[in-house]
Amino acid sequence: MHSFFMHRTVGRTLATITVVLLPVLAGCGGGETDSDPATASSQGDSGLEGRAQALSASPSALDTAQPDSASVFGPAAGTTEAQKFGSPTGMAGDLFGLSVAANGSNIVVGATQQSLFRITNTTGSAYVFDAAGVFVRELVPPSPTERRRNDAYGSAVAASGSLIVVGSPRAADVGSFAGEVFIFNAQTGAQLAKLVPTGTRRNPADGAGFGSAVDASADRIVVGAPGTFGNGGGSIGGVGAIYLYDANTRRLITRVIPQGAQPKDNVGSSVAVDGNTVVAGAPFDSSAAREAGAVYGFNASNGSVRFKLTASDASASDFFGFAVSTSGGLIAVGAPFDDDRGSASGSVYIFNATTGAFLRKIVASDGESGDQFGIAVDLVGDKLAVGAWGDNGGAGSTYVFDVTTGAQVGKLVASDAAPNDILGRSVAISNSDVIAGAARDADRGTDSGSVYRFGLPTP
Repeated sequence: MHSFFMHRTVGRTLATITVVLLPVLAGCGGGETDSDPATASSQGDSGLEGRAQALSASPSALDTAQPDSASVFGPAAGTTEAQKFGSPTGMAGDLFGLSVAANGSNIVVGATQQSLFRITNTTGSAYVFDAAGVFVRELVPPSPTERRRNDAYGSAVAASGSLIVVGSPRAADVGSFAGEVFIFNAQTGAQLAKLVPTGTRRNPADGAGFGSAVDASADRIVVGAPGTFGNGGGSIGGVGAIYLYDANTRRLITRVIPQGAQPKDNVGSSVAVDGNTVVAGAPFDSSAAREAGAVYGFNASNGSVRFKLTASDASASDFFGFAVSTSGGLIAVGAPFDDDRGSASGSVYIFNATTGAFLRKIVASDGESGDQFGIAVDLVGDKLAVGAWGDNGGAGSTYVFDVTTGAQVGKLVASDAAPNDILGRSVAISNSDVIAGAARDADRGTDSGSVYRFGLPTP
């Protein structure tokens, strides 16, 4: 569950990590709901995801902030590192593992800026592995005209049942940085559909970042477009929107811009869907405090807004909603810049998905300044995986909790961890495993990236 093409830049230096904050600014105006079953549309590239993308793509941002010496790293007691794997064609700059998803049968990995250092090809890619981490295929659009430089293809991925969804938030088919999303058959790799955002002369799709965040369930696909302009046009963007599709027909059900969302809120920076619940993060929302963040809950059948969530202890620049997940009647919300255990130590909030009632707040038992715990979350049943990419000097880690009690049941670190690897920038739970991306691991060159598969820890 952050755009690379933002119009403002905010820098924040932490004890162990420097984060370049580059939000998308697109959209302004009031709320709207558009229903047009005849139109397929999609948007991507959220402001916060862009922040993460910008950091991952810029070695200097992390390298200048890391200490010369690192801690001693190794797997946490009671956990098992089952496998480490990389891109079959990996090389420097791929950022393999910046996004991950799993559906029980497959693991999907995005290499958002694949071949950053190759002069002839910077198209990005997505890779499919089986549940044991064995490579199955590469997923790219079959048409060469769709494989373009700098589209950021693979910056967001999702998998559910027979579908795999891949975001390409910088694609320019319907507008500059408007974005697009590709739907594939998980069994065959065949492309089933291409989704693009809607736009009008007054409210163009330019800068929508459609595809910055994606998720899928048995009957719904949700796409975040955090750069979307609002209902009345305007010169300042980033109100944001979500697009809701029928997963079986790939037809658009509705586009929703929540009533009251403001320019720079970046609604749709993160999205998740489960059953009748859709959630979308607006990490720059300032209703509780300046850029404290918020999350909207929607009805998955028609996109109607059910509630808006904010943290009861919200503080400026917490970025609540940077990451979201929903499962089993619960919602998990990451606030990676929350300061309970030090500046930008991070936290995760748990809510009831039906009522929006707050249930508990979760922090890492050993949390410290700069960990950014909550940068990524995945909730499946009663297990919650949380990424903390700034932990251990930027080597990163992933925590697992029993969400029903809030108890921490394990901490996962790489056996070969090194500063700047950013393990935990992406996380997914798959059957009895936890999948965690380390997009700046250097096994195949600087920022080539790797993915780790850990056994799911138990109490």
